[in-house]
Amino acid sequence: MKSGRIFWGVFFLTVGVLVLLDNFVGMQIEWSFLWKLWPVALILIGISTLLKDQRFKWMITGSVALLVGVLIFSGANSGCSRAQSFFEQDFTDNGTVITEEFTTHADSTISSAELILEGGAGRYRIGGKTDDLLHATSKSSIGPYTLKQSRDNGHVTLTLSIDDKKFDWQGGTPKNRVDVAMSKVVPWSFDISIGAAALDLNLADYMVSQLNIDAGAADIEATLGDLSDETWVSVEAGASSIDFNIPESVGCEINVDVGLTSEEFTGFTRIDEHTYRTSNFKTAKKKIHMEFDAGISSIKVRRYTKLPAELDTLEAESEIDTTSETEVMF
Repeated sequence: MKSGRIFWGVFFLTVGVLVLLDNFVGMQIEWSFLWKLWPVALILIGISTLLKDQRFKWMITGSVALLVGVLIFSGANSGCSRAQSFFEQDFTDNGTVITEEFTTHADSTISSAELILEGGAGRYRIGGKTDDLLHATSKSSIGPYTLKQSRDNGHVTLTLSIDDKKFDWQGGTPKNRVDVAMSKVVPWSFDISIGAAALDLNLADYMVSQLNIDAGAADIEATLGDLSDETWVSVEAGASSIDFNIPESVGCEINVDVGLTSEEFTGFTRIDEHTYRTSNFKTAKKKIHMEFDAGISSIKVRRYTKLPAELDTLEAESEIDTTSETEVMF
């Protein structure tokens, strides 16, 4: 079989299936992000030219056709000008939108806390200040959220999850946005599971001991601070854009296990095939340990001396109108 037949067959099959799915069910995918993956097509073509085995060449050709089909569809879907994405659009009245507010009060007996966030597609923002242990607002047409709490002596575990089984869509594009603010005087750990989502984490002013992220096709932006002696970060993702900011004063080690991934680790020295470190990693009193397990993704870790200016506006942008059809207080 000729490579050209494989390419065009897979290409038209991909575009046809995507258009059909989008017409009938609507897909919750950050198309403008997927458009950033176009260099992967060049990488696959380069690999194909180095291979002699015809069967592998056919596999690479099919992969390129699949990717090109997705890219062309994503470009058309996002207006080829990075128009407002699914996650940034205003909520409409085409479906039933439930707005909820959750509050867990702080007390002097709490010594540490964990946030477990289980969400689907949408936009999630964690950051900001509150006098409570946790204050969250959600606005979703996918399904209502629940907040569960458990305590083990002074440790509190909070689980914020969506019940997408109660999906209610009446012709509009599903919407899902969650904003979370937490106490800055309690050490935190995070366990976040999301799908095709945008995740903004402004954790510079929090004592973060552990951050675990399990994501699909996600756009992840995170900023960490230097308030903990040791912070452990683990990110497992598929086709995602992952962008971390960490302070220069902290020593950092990165371990990567990635596929077709673009890596940019500013201020790091490569130790071996999978390990990168800052020059002050051994001597720094405070350390950040990072592990990335990703597929076709872009990973960037930058060091800062001063927080990026755009983070100052995160709290104001994360405010949600809490006039709601449903309000739940904890």
